[in-house]
Amino acid sequence: MERLGRALAVFAITVLMMGTAAAQDAAPMTLEASVDYALAHNPRLAAARERVEAAASRIGQASAAMKPQLDARVGYTDSEPVERDLRNYSAVLSARQLLYDSGETDARTAQARLQRDATLSSLRTLELDIANTVAGEYFGTLRAARLVEVTIEVREQAREHHALAKARYDAGTVARADVLRAEVEVARAHLDVISAEKTEELAHARLRKSLGMAQDEPLQPAGVALSFPPVIDRATAFELARANRSELMAIDAEIAAGEAAVRAAKASSRPEVALQGDWGARENDFPPGEVAWTIGLTASTSLFDGRLTRERVDEARANVRVLQADREDLAQRIELEVAEALLNEREARQRIDLAEEEVALARHSMEVSSGRYRVGEAAVIEVIDARTAFSRALATQAEALYDYHRAHADVARAVGLLPTTEAYEELPEE
Repeated sequence: MERLGRALAVFAITVLMMGTAAAQDAAPMTLEASVDYALAHNPRLAAARERVEAAASRIGQASAAMKPQLDARVGYTDSEPVERDLRNYSAVLSARQLLYDSGETDARTAQARLQRDATLSSLRTLELDIANTVAGEYFGTLRAARLVEVTIEVREQAREHHALAKARYDAGTVARADVLRAEVEVARAHLDVISAEKTEELAHARLRKSLGMAQDEPLQPAGVALSFPPVIDRATAFELARANRSELMAIDAEIAAGEAAVRAAKASSRPEVALQGDWGARENDFPPGEVAWTIGLTASTSLFDGRLTRERVDEARANVRVLQADREDLAQRIELEVAEALLNEREARQRIDLAEEEVALARHSMEVSSGRYRVGEAAVIEVIDARTAFSRALATQAEALYDYHRAHADVARAVGLLPTTEAYEELPEE
């Protein structure tokens, strides 16, 4: 049993090492590749594309009324007591062609087409939302990886300080308390590494989810270069948003579809002209042998329908007014999103400069305090405080860097573009 236990342990370790190696061997995935992967594999997009197909099929359904209609009917009737004249056998082909319906079919076809366009715009909105989510998780994963590096670096510094404190204790220049305090700092730094590694694993899991990727697939985001494209002014950003935001396109199509519904409701009680023809046989004997045909032109219109048409028209017009009010509210919300995204991007850019200054100052303070401790001019608490400040500065710098990349992607989303689109970066500076 002991041998079996060891064999299973070796096997488990081997599998774990193979999984780790596979993850490390994964080709780095750029942000562009990540967005493309998500747009091809996210299940929500697959469902949205099917909704577009369903909406497209309703165009054909709406236009079918103006196309030829052909029906076949066969029948037999009888009664008790049996009387020969009451038996009837029939076999008839009926054809009908609607020639004119006051534009109702055209209006309903236009309504279906515009509703399909609105569904397409909604699909584009979902694509942008998913791409923006991917960008956020992508930069979040890179930030988590950088924070792991920071915690490891701080842990190594804590170990170096522990070695220095122990050497000074062995030399009799510091108290045992310095060594114990340094050991506590090493343990705390190691816990920070464990916590940061867990956060990184969770970030990878969230990124896989946003991509539509299985959790056991290897994934390694590629690094990004720090760059500062021109910041666009609000007026230009608003213009881009008005031209590109698919939400506006969707509601514009819905408004146009609502106006088509008004036209269809008006036409529903207006004159209709159709060509109708029958060909077949109806006789008391079986099988019916004498074939006959009829053809005729029919015209009909509603004289009074209890104000049904009027109420339908009023409802359709009210729906259009609701959509128009919703569009105005949506346009205002989009302008607010653009303004917030631009402000967040500017703030994130400023935070990077401040974080770099903070890191430089904290590094210098740590080096000075460590040097002073080495020669016996500083207490251990001074070194620990300086190293804590340096660790915090490094973490702040990492967060500021990837928060800036995220804010830049949010600007693209606010103006209706993918986070990988660079067109808006070539516009004039504010």
